[in-house]
Amino acid sequence: MLAPTRHSLISGVAGSLREAIESGEFRDHLPGVRALSRDLCVSVPTILEAIKALESEGAILVKQGCPTRILSPVKDGSGESEVDRKTVVLLGFSPIRLDEPHFRDVVDRLRKQGYAVVSHQFGSWKFSQPEAERLVALHPAACWVLMGSAVAAQEFFSGRKLPCLVACGSSGDGVHLPDFEMDFSALYRHVANQFLNLGHRRFHLIIGEQSAQKNPKCLEAFVTAVQQREPNRQIEDLIVTYDQSTEGLKALLEELFRPVEKPTGLCVALVSRYILTQGWLLAKGFRIPEDVSLICRDGDDLLMDCIIPAPSHYAYRTELYGRRLARAIASLLETGKVKDHTLLIPEFVKGDSMGPVPVKKKAKSRKR
Repeated sequence: MLAPTRHSLISGVAGSLREAIESGEFRDHLPGVRALSRDLCVSVPTILEAIKALESEGAILVKQGCPTRILSPVKDGSGESEVDRKTVVLLGFSPIRLDEPHFRDVVDRLRKQGYAVVSHQFGSWKFSQPEAERLVALHPAACWVLMGSAVAAQEFFSGRKLPCLVACGSSGDGVHLPDFEMDFSALYRHVANQFLNLGHRRFHLIIGEQSAQKNPKCLEAFVTAVQQREPNRQIEDLIVTYDQSTEGLKALLEELFRPVEKPTGLCVALVSRYILTQGWLLAKGFRIPEDVSLICRDGDDLLMDCIIPAPSHYAYRTELYGRRLARAIASLLETGKVKDHTLLIPEFVKGDSMGPVPVKKKAKSRKR
């Protein structure tokens, strides 16, 4: 095994290890980290980063307290390698970090079952079939997990009969892929009733245009819940959208709070947009929840602990999500079968950002 000579030390070490695996110098397991550090004349942290890079490629399987196992790249008679048979790919349009709480439990459970888990990202927000063709050719896998992907991406994998399921979203009309998602219909119904129970009549759901286009049926549940309680309520402005940008959200808020009759309640999708909305309201002199009640559709444990007043929000039980998603993936890999549609209901966490509808102060009559 030759010492790395490439510009990037970590990628060079990873390349040297990869070549040693492919040449058969290392067969079942990698040598210990300290031995590799000595042989390659690099530091232990560099070796660890190189090992992490190989793990993300699905070339090795790392388990704490056990030797690092090599998933052999040697092809058998079927033309399929052990890497191919034991690799699960999480694929999305945005970066996927496998150490995030949302994915960590899924990844840990699959790795304990002997699967390598890697992530890939499409090059842009718009689906490209040539790019997908290259991706599948370069990274063969036992199972593809589409993270909230567009219908065009779902149609690509469904049409090629590739083992695949849709997580963090629902499969599109006419697409025959099992899906695994949060029950946003139940969530939106709950949001509407939270506001109505506290006497609010002027409230809105704020969501980005792209997100609104992905799940129109779920958003209908929000409107239906209001109509059932308030048959005469105008529904045109219940759901308001913006172009996903910071400036777009600010412009929307300016428009909503321009009239004399201002909103008394807002539900905002995404934690970052909730923070921006709260900051905008406070800067304009609105009190939370005395003037405007807020609900965050999503939850982030770290951020939620740092926001004052504590946001009312919906929390996703990552352990339950991880267990059920890992079980579904394993079932698809082992039997080729999995439940068509799986829903998880998020938990509502009541914070300090919700209050009753503000009571209008009566103007004092002047004494003559």
